[in-house]
Amino acid sequence: MLDKILVPVDGSKTSLKALDFALSLAKKLGSQVVALEIKIAYAPTVMDQIKEAKKAPEDSIQPLRLAEIAAHKATYDNVIYKQVVNTNPAATIDKVVKDEKIDMIVMGNRGLGVLGGLLMGSVSTEVVQIAKCPVVIVK
Repeated sequence: MLDKILVPVDGSKTSLKALDFALSLAKKLGSQVVALEIKIAYAPTVMDQIKEAKKAPEDSIQPLRLAEIAAHKATYDNVIYKQVVNTNPAATIDKVVKDEKIDMIVMGNRGLGVLGGLLMGSVSTEVVQIAKCPVVIVK
């Protein structure tokens, strides 16, 4: 029934909570988890570069690496890690749902995003509106 669960990850606490929830559910149901990182294609400003340089080393861990660590901690290995570069996260999620024949999306209600934490909120709202499969929003 739920053969594949898609989890968009951006490294935020809520996306990692969503991943933990999806891993727990997948473990019980024998589902495959698809961890998806969407790199936003935009030209970084000088402020973006300064902000990036000030990050602590642990803040620089890539979202898919964090997803691998979470899957390892959950002792679950039926996980695919996928990275896409695009400017429209919701449309990308919708395309991956269709291409990968996803049965459910589990995502955080807010993420890191380009707009300092506001992006994933708007992305999750849009995904709920366009998705043709169930969407679980994790707070």
